[in-house]
Amino acid sequence: MRRRPHHPGRGASGPPDAGHVRGPGAGQVDTPAGGKRSRSAGLIVPALLAALAVQGVLTMRDKSVTYDEPFYTSAGYVYLTRGRFELNREHPPLMKYLIGIPLLFQNSRPPEELADWAHAPQRRMAFGSEFLFENRPDPDTLLFWARVPTVAVSLLLALFVWLWTRQLYGAGAAAVALLFYCFDPNIVTHSSLATLDLGITAATFVACFCLWRLYRQPSLGRVAAAGLALAAALLMKYSAVVFAGLIPVFLLGAILHHRRSGPAPASIPSRQAQRSGVAGLPTMGTHRLIGATVGVLAAAALVIACAYGFGRFGLAEYVAGFKLGVLEREKLTQSGYQSFLCGRYSATGFRAYHFVAFLLKTPIPTLLLAAATLVRLAVGRTRRGFDEMFLVAPILAFLVITMPIKQNFGLRNILPVYPFVFALAAGTLAAVWHRRTVKVLAPLLGGWYVFSAVHLQPDYLAYFNELSGGPAQGIRYLDDSNIDWGQDLKPLARYVKERNIRPLKLYFFGNYWLEPAAKYYGLHYARMDLAKEIAHPQPGWYAVSAHLLQRPQLVRGSNLRFDWLDRFQPEVVIGHSIYLYHFEAPQ
Repeated sequence: MRRRPHHPGRGASGPPDAGHVRGPGAGQVDTPAGGKRSRSAGLIVPALLAALAVQGVLTMRDKSVTYDEPFYTSAGYVYLTRGRFELNREHPPLMKYLIGIPLLFQNSRPPEELADWAHAPQRRMAFGSEFLFENRPDPDTLLFWARVPTVAVSLLLALFVWLWTRQLYGAGAAAVALLFYCFDPNIVTHSSLATLDLGITAATFVACFCLWRLYRQPSLGRVAAAGLALAAALLMKYSAVVFAGLIPVFLLGAILHHRRSGPAPASIPSRQAQRSGVAGLPTMGTHRLIGATVGVLAAAALVIACAYGFGRFGLAEYVAGFKLGVLEREKLTQSGYQSFLCGRYSATGFRAYHFVAFLLKTPIPTLLLAAATLVRLAVGRTRRGFDEMFLVAPILAFLVITMPIKQNFGLRNILPVYPFVFALAAGTLAAVWHRRTVKVLAPLLGGWYVFSAVHLQPDYLAYFNELSGGPAQGIRYLDDSNIDWGQDLKPLARYVKERNIRPLKLYFFGNYWLEPAAKYYGLHYARMDLAKEIAHPQPGWYAVSAHLLQRPQLVRGSNLRFDWLDRFQPEVVIGHSIYLYHFEAPQ
């Protein structure tokens, strides 16, 4: 039997213990050889991707339009067909391009035929509602196809989560990270909406992956890939500027890393190391790394310059949009809006809002592994510092940059941290897999994780973990897109029709498209008289959106408060976001 050559340490530039950690992080050590195991392992990735796709499709078919979707759906179609970028200018165009592509094949009405076309930028709500509900395709068909690109982007991101985790920690850990991704309720719900949040999540993760590969071993192809990925992130949502600000950090880390690494070992790295690019790499000079960085920035600038079509200077368009969407954001938001967190309200927001939302809306198995990861990174001895910098830095950046935001609209603002958390958590599990207790508990936690997501289908948006009391208690802690984004009007109409509930008083979050949507879904209702019926509800049926049920002040100039959560028990809660009450006539 021929003895395999030994590669001591696999080079200082490679991840530590890549072949020594037993379990999910190093399949060669703890996985018995054999074709049967390899074939079964090969089925894991497509099976998990299929599970993600099925969850996304079923959810987007069941749920009605959410608050922001008419903006992006109409804007994407207009961008592609008329090139008018002043519509929804406060966000860059890339995800809206993707949303609009399937709509090109749906025989949609020309925008000029819609009543609000002439004033679409100023009346974006009215125009978006018209585009969705007064078009030739029915609203469900139009919305379904507008959501399909988000599912596709999510599947692509899932593949990159698997790929990067595999290269860092091994095949078993990659399967764990992919499981986390495909069954996370927050990921699944945003994978089924025609919005921007999953797009920015995917683009920032892929851009970090490309920069990681570039700074390990620069090449012209990797410069181009990183530049394109960086441009894609910046064109998804302006919050990606946070990620662009990390590039000097990554560059400095790469320079220090290669200076410490010294010359690469003369021995030939293993096949796995050659495939992953994490072992046996030559050291890089500072000038080469700086040159590669300049190339990335130049490539990204070139892509952005061309992203708004011919005859437009994209960089100027981008800067103007950034000024409106970030620097002048308060002009676009509701004046006097109060953020809500754990029973408190604030007109200036809560600095801990997104961190608390993460704790409340992230499945407990993920939180446990995230806590273990913090311990591992803080006190553990690791030679993977350079590689894991590309996973840790974006998490810290998004958590820090969202702290000063005054309008706390939801967890979705930090959705980009999740793929990085999944990869790190899978690496932590790999590091402790050799312990017998972990091998016993891991399958139980995995089963709990999958069940907590699947049993909630299709109400993923309203997910809250068991520590917070689950979706039934979520309204006590958070509102807005954390629980109620207008997604359950369609299920409400179905419920009311099946039980012949009439008359119905309604107070609904997605008010600007309520009338045409209710007409389309066959929902008959009357508007609730807030001033009279909050304190003294009349006999009959009332449906109230969770977001509005939790708002502190409903009538301007009054101290009226909606205290129905404490006073009355609802007959049923539709999708955990619409509370249906029934009041009897006094005897």
